[in-house]
Amino acid sequence: MIYTELLDSFHNLCSYHLFYLFVWKKINSALEHIFYLALVYIFVCLGVYKLMSIRHIPLNRRFGIFYFLKAIRLEYFKWPSKESMDRVLFITSHPDDECMFFGPVIHSIAQNLGSQIYLLCLSHGNYEKHGCKRRSELWEACKVLGIPEENITLFNCSQLPDDPNIEWKVQTIANIISNTVDSLDIQAVITFDREGVSQHPNHTAVYYATASLCLNSLLPKGWSSDFKVLEELPS
Repeated sequence: MIYTELLDSFHNLCSYHLFYLFVWKKINSALEHIFYLALVYIFVCLGVYKLMSIRHIPLNRRFGIFYFLKAIRLEYFKWPSKESMDRVLFITSHPDDECMFFGPVIHSIAQNLGSQIYLLCLSHGNYEKHGCKRRSELWEACKVLGIPEENITLFNCSQLPDDPNIEWKVQTIANIISNTVDSLDIQAVITFDREGVSQHPNHTAVYYATASLCLNSLLPKGWSSDFKVLEELPS
């Protein structure tokens, strides 16, 4: 009788031990998953913060790993002849576009072709009421990129405000581009792709204005082939 009771007690003790061991393993596994999820969350938050704070990074540090990876792709891009890219016009919508979207391309053209580079920026970037500051940053950025001050054209047109909620008229942009190309004797234009790179409405409007000029043969002779080359540039 005593032997049976001792045996039952032993079995109960083993059962409780196995139960606690099972629960501990489950808790340990759950804590491990929570730890990894927390790490992922922290890295995502840091990445978002980094992207949102790019304007506060000194200009000479904006060309970090993000731009380095793009520059690697440009290394293998076959550039057209210098004769067809002697005077190049970059068209942007806002100050900081030249760094965020075209920095590696501008640098590569300057290094590989030695072209005369011009910049046409279509707004002061006053969406957050920092137009003066962003204008100053644009000039500083162009110094780093190698664009001479006299080659910068910054528009302050009431019809083209820095606002994603206001539609930019394609015809208005096309007229500005056409006049700039003619006055500067531009040979090649580089601007946003069909999606505006970041899908910003002001960016896509610039693409469609440039495309309309090309399709309607309103750009200098030989632009049909040049426009095809620009579509193949890494974005």
